[in-house]
Parts: sequence; C-alpha cells; structure tokens
Amino acid sequence: MTNSQRWISNFIDKNFVSGSVKKELLDDDKIKITDETGKSFTLTMNLYGDIMLAGTKTIIAESDLPHTLDDMMRRPFATPRSWTNLPVNWTQVKQETKTSIKAQISYYKSQMEKDEKKNSILQKEEREHR
Repeated sequence: MTNSQRWISNFIDKNFVSGSVKKELLDDDKIKITDETGKSFTLTMNLYGDIMLAGTKTIIAESDLPHTLDDMMRRPFATPRSWTNLPVNWTQVKQETKTSIKAQISYYKSQMEKDEKKNSILQKEEREHR
C-alpha cells in the first residue's frame, strides 16, 4: 500500500460505516470501493491531499493541507490528517462519468479507424511495389 492509498484508506475508514464497503487497491494512487449492493467507485487524491473521484476528478473532500504551491514547498512531507466533505451532486457525477466513458470510447474508435486507414494505405502501397 502506497502513502496515497493509506491516506485514502484513512478517509474511507473515517467516512464509511466499518465493514460496509470493500476496498480494492488499484495502481499506485487509487482505491476502488464497493458497497454491499455491488455499486462501486474509485477514489484518488490530488497534490494537496484532496480526495477525488478518479473517473471525473471531482473533489469530494478537501484535506487540511495548504492549498498553495508555496506553502506545499515549505512543508513537502506534510500528510493529510483530516478532510472536509464537500457537497457533491451525485447525479452530475454519474452523468460526467457516463460522458467521460463515451468520450473515451469515441476516442479509441477514431484511433482504430485511423490505424485501419494507415494499414490499408500501407497494404495498397506494398501491393503496388510488388
């Protein structure tokens, strides 16, 4: 478990009923939490120790760390100890997540189409040079 994951885990422990969610470590800076109904979301944190939804980067809790780079540079090893929960419009977050996923799918489809066109052109050129 990395420091980021340890801090996110502390946030989860302080804000969710013990045993009500399952934690799964992802990458070096994320924790996926799943409730008893199977619904899940992934948390990460930013430079200032704020807790964010990984998919949309929506900040759901602000840390007690300074929020300016100058202050952070003066205390480079400061660790977040508490968070202030922010009001979150979960309907908007859900919509942003859907939009984000649709945008990613659209991007990958366009990349695949470009790759297919390149391959088609290369194959045509190769046939012409034979």
